[in-house]
Amino acid sequence: MSQQDNKEMAKYFYRASAADFKKIPGSPIAYWVADEVLGLFGHDVVGDYVYSQGSVKTGDNERFIRNHWEVSSPFIGFESKWRLHPRGGEYRKWYGNVLEVVAWDDNARNHYRKDFVARIPEENFWNLEGICWSEITSSETSFRVLEKDEIANNKSLTIYMHRPELKNYILAFLNSIVSKELLSFFNPTISFGVGDVNRLPFLLDKVLSDNIRCAVDELIGMSKRDWNEFEVSRGFLINPLLRIEGKYIKSNYIDRVNDWSVIVGRCRELEELINEILISKLGLGKLLNKHVLIDKITLKTNPAYRYSISSSQVDVNDRFQSDTIAELVSYAIGCMMGRYSLDREGLVYAHAGNVGFNDLVAEGAYQRFAADGDGILPLTSEHWFEDDIAARIEEFVRTVWGADTLEENLQFIADSLCLSAIKPPKKGGETSRETIRRYLSTQFFKDHLKTYKKRPIYCNAVHLR
Repeated sequence: MSQQDNKEMAKYFYRASAADFKKIPGSPIAYWVADEVLGLFGHDVVGDYVYSQGSVKTGDNERFIRNHWEVSSPFIGFESKWRLHPRGGEYRKWYGNVLEVVAWDDNARNHYRKDFVARIPEENFWNLEGICWSEITSSETSFRVLEKDEIANNKSLTIYMHRPELKNYILAFLNSIVSKELLSFFNPTISFGVGDVNRLPFLLDKVLSDNIRCAVDELIGMSKRDWNEFEVSRGFLINPLLRIEGKYIKSNYIDRVNDWSVIVGRCRELEELINEILISKLGLGKLLNKHVLIDKITLKTNPAYRYSISSSQVDVNDRFQSDTIAELVSYAIGCMMGRYSLDREGLVYAHAGNVGFNDLVAEGAYQRFAADGDGILPLTSEHWFEDDIAARIEEFVRTVWGADTLEENLQFIADSLCLSAIKPPKKGGETSRETIRRYLSTQFFKDHLKTYKKRPIYCNAVHLR
């Protein structure tokens, strides 16, 4: 072959040495790997600093796993019948996807030990802090902290640190652009196992940085607060629109959106700081950049992440406003049912059969806004009952924001629901009260089922039209 032919061939083909492949654990055929990346291999790997003992496999999830809202809160915890049980879930970094619990009493643990399908980690792994991620993902792999009171499922792979003080550095590295690039060499599929993560080169001296440690603490904190803004979190305290003093729901909403935007911006700033430090210290400046796309900031209060980035900005903002107001309506109904209260933060009552409810009433748990005594609320398409849900929504709005702004606030609720939550958005001549009633009678329970994963906390026993 002539020299000219060789030059032509070089335009279309990579030249790679077999010896270079051997530098990468497992020797994958990654012929495109740059010399700067190859130079990272041959040193320590993540597996030198972590270990894994596997996760819980029940062998019968229908029997042993529940959503946490299906179990009385006092029975969830370290020494309780149920333990929090991450099972993977959506693309989310730093903290979250903690929706389920696993049976953890003596009988359940004995089953996990003896069943030929089930498995249980050794006891010294039960109360350890770790790092977990979803075994299978439809997008990128995202890594989250596993807290001490959580036991991971086999679909939520977990590693533990030999030195607990290294958790932040390892978590920062795994969620960085550097890790994303390296993981693509080992496994281009949608499934990343513990072995894939353990093979990643990890140069501890390059990662140790007070800036990284502090950034991860802040990112975990912001991600946890974001997770707790929503009813499905065990840490939910109050609807975020009620955290702000004011007379108008619209003003409260605008203030919260501005606050959330600042938090999203701060998360992006910190993730880019981590990327910048790692890229610089590992000498990858010619190959990678620090930038993080806005839809990769995995906060549910970030509309770009929560909804498709391909949607127009107007559509995203409208949907976010509509969903936020629908969540306010859900919280108001929770107050009617006694689950929440304007007088106390967090979950107030979650029992069946009114057990203990009268004691809460006697304690003054529902002074500002009374909970329904029997937990039965009429849900009708027309105003047949004085105390139906639509009438009590009006009472709730009046109680929280005042009688003098009631009409403006009801109109904002109705207009917001029409942006996305209900179809058709507007009927000719429909008042705000009629729109809210239409949402409640046609769409609320569908949204409730979706929010609570078809395991609702309220029953739609009678639906009158």
